[in-house]
Amino acid sequence: MKLKNIIQALIALILIVAAVGLYKVGQVWPAWICVVVGIVVAVWGGTASGRTRSGRPRNPERTRSA
Repeated sequence: MKLKNIIQALIALILIVAAVGLYKVGQVWPAWICVVVGIVVAVWGGTASGRTRSGRPRNPERTRSA
């Protein structure tokens, strides 16, 4: 793994943890912002190979419906 990938994974993990914490406190909008930024970071990390973090081909229809 490259350093950039490790940093991106850490950022995504921190954002997920922050989102869960905010959601439990009742701060729903900041939690959603964290989730969106986390997804953007994960997808941006996968754009080099054209795939998302999970290794699946990118599927705009599935991600857009959420």
